[in-house]
Amino acid sequence: MSIDEVFKKHEVSAGQFAPFYPFEKDGDNVAGKIINSHESQFSTQDNPQTVYDIKTFEEEIYALPTSTVATSLYKNSNLKIGDYVKMTYKGEVKSKRGRNVKDFTLSVVDGETFEKMFPKQKISSDAVPQAPKPKKAEKAEMTDNELVNAFASMILAGKSQFEATKALADKTGKSIKEIKELVPEEKKQQAEATEKPSDKAKDFVKDLIEFYDEISVKEFEAATNSAHLGFNPEEILELCKDFIKVENDLVLRK
Repeated sequence: MSIDEVFKKHEVSAGQFAPFYPFEKDGDNVAGKIINSHESQFSTQDNPQTVYDIKTFEEEIYALPTSTVATSLYKNSNLKIGDYVKMTYKGEVKSKRGRNVKDFTLSVVDGETFEKMFPKQKISSDAVPQAPKPKKAEKAEMTDNELVNAFASMILAGKSQFEATKALADKTGKSIKEIKELVPEEKKQQAEATEKPSDKAKDFVKDLIEFYDEISVKEFEAATNSAHLGFNPEEILELCKDFIKVENDLVLRK
């Protein structure tokens, strides 16, 4: 495969974002070049969030995590497009508030400096640790048509869009984003027509909590208000009390 063919394969269109790198266990790492940055869909005026995209030495493109620790590392290193980085997952540590949060280390080398040291576009695994491949868990093989039909069946059975999408992602090994892209707009509109307003609010909050390690009550209020869900933040907290809780001015997953 030529370089042009590789870049064409990983071309990102407007509104399409790279999947987050699947850090799973202590020591997992990803290395490569920062090629893009964009505002998170959960950014607010009080809490702007930037997502950085990395192109690995295997020529795969991922988004880096946006957890509290990770965001602090980006700011402290003045991370920018063109930098070469290696990010390593170090497991969970206790935050100042006593919560378990994901811990990372980040090494950053200026792009010009790195490319002078390693002029070749492809770096061997001896020179730079290679990004690990996601685990090849046994997953169900489903055609796109079978997946869409399964989504529709789950909606008819009373599942919310989030529940149906998450279940199919777990079953097939695809990302939630991939599932959403495969489901035609017509099916999504049919699901929305049968979904209660409270379910839509729950789906939004589940997406929000999946994205963040922790979110302050103030940020939660700003995000839910801007989404125009038809409920005020207090009502949404009550609707979602089965899977979220509030502790020390933070909204957390139970």
